[in-house]
Amino acid sequence: MKIVNCGDSWAWGAELVDTKILPYVGDMVDHNEHYEPEHEKHRLNNRYIKLFADKVGASEIIDLSMCSYSNESIIRTLIRWLAINDYLSGRDTSDLFVSIGFTSPERREHMYSGETTQSIGVDVPGLPEGKRTLEPWILVGPWMLDYKFPGVEERVSDFMRMYVEMFWNVNEYLYRYYSQIIMLQNLLNNNKIKYVMHQAFYHVPNTNPREWSMDRYKKLVMNNIPWYDEKLWDVVDSKKFMLKNNNITPTFKDYITQHVKGNVEFVLYAWHLNDYGHKIWAEYMYEYCCENNLL
Repeated sequence: MKIVNCGDSWAWGAELVDTKILPYVGDMVDHNEHYEPEHEKHRLNNRYIKLFADKVGASEIIDLSMCSYSNESIIRTLIRWLAINDYLSGRDTSDLFVSIGFTSPERREHMYSGETTQSIGVDVPGLPEGKRTLEPWILVGPWMLDYKFPGVEERVSDFMRMYVEMFWNVNEYLYRYYSQIIMLQNLLNNNKIKYVMHQAFYHVPNTNPREWSMDRYKKLVMNNIPWYDEKLWDVVDSKKFMLKNNNITPTFKDYITQHVKGNVEFVLYAWHLNDYGHKIWAEYMYEYCCENNLL
């Protein structure tokens, strides 16, 4: 079985560093440390998708995750990989299992005509050498309200803030999110591709993950969903979307936090889960998939 890993920084394994090289102090790991080569082996071996893959005896992990990805990025990258490798045109899909960890739905991306260090490319596995070209996408998310995002030229930063302030709308991004999930689940079902989905977290602006509150997110967002878009959510497969109808722990972040009785520091570093958080989720994901015959 091949495991295809899709998601943002939580699926990628951000902040997972080898503490023998960089001892963990306090509640912060420098955000760029996890990109350093000396931490790669630890990150790849301790993130939830590797632990899950070991449990199911997978032969390979195809990693399509990337830090800061929006749900548009996650879905686009997966569909491209499936198409490039002929899984959408008749190739046997019985050896695939896709794990999709959706990010907070208000994130989105825009094609950009210039260059910026925050451009997110699509380095899709399976492409011939020399054809893995980066594309100039810029991603807009709640972090624009939290702090000055580094590496973004001033006019792009101004656009991001203007988008959040003027065009960020609950109805727009939740409709977009629900539609994306339905489109993707139909595509995977029609091509007989096994999969499981989950919501990694919901981002509450101006707070860090240790403070993200579902009660506050419901008040700011979920309670404002129009009834006709709630009908879209009803269409999402409740068996293949983990924790979909769980009102207490509907996300990955909520589940692992509840597992340690609210002691968030046991499972999270600054913005991402630690080794123990990954371990908890891998175990739950494996048990869930076995119980629901998803593998």
